[in-house]
Amino acid sequence: MKRDGYTASGCAWFKPLILGAALIAAPITAEAEGFKTLPHLAKVTGLAANDTLNVRANPSAQSADIGDIKQDQTVEVLELDSSGKWARILQAEGNGWVSTRYLAQQSQAMTPSGMPLGLHCTGTEPFWSARLDADATVHFEVMGQGAQSYPLDWTSPSQNRGGAEYGLSATGLSGILRRAACSDGMSDRNYGWALDLIVESEGGKTLLGGCCSAQLP
Repeated sequence: MKRDGYTASGCAWFKPLILGAALIAAPITAEAEGFKTLPHLAKVTGLAANDTLNVRANPSAQSADIGDIKQDQTVEVLELDSSGKWARILQAEGNGWVSTRYLAQQSQAMTPSGMPLGLHCTGTEPFWSARLDADATVHFEVMGQGAQSYPLDWTSPSQNRGGAEYGLSATGLSGILRRAACSDGMSDRNYGWALDLIVESEGGKTLLGGCCSAQLP
């Protein structure tokens, strides 16, 4: 059976409480508590055996079914609809909507300053990638050139924009990570993080822009 969490009439499906592996007795659902900040990680929970969670093209149980998510799968929530009952997530090469009734918030690695880690960022023309790993290491590569890996030596939230923007630096790199809608210009995907990097080399400094998503298990 496939689940949306809501019938066409808007009534909730019965869902038994599933104990989570978090530090609390049961997972906090997005619908019940609301995500404090977005984007945020969430795990699919509360599905019966052999059930899957529908991914919809729009926030409605009548919208086209564009995919399915299994129990315990982790997703990145980009935004909620006005009702708080539907969450927009990254799905395949685009985005989709799932019922928040079956989502439990998950913790995410971060620096002592509060900057999220476990992100994968990419940009085009030139094609480049940067991983901000959970161990606070930056792995940076431009296509056709060698990869570089350095520990982050500084991160800080913006003094006037708080957790909406973070500054970061490592050997030969500095940048700003922003919670913002971002498009890579090549796919139908919309991301929840934007990264602007200043890369230092023998030829001088280069500014690169790109989008980021969570590194999902």
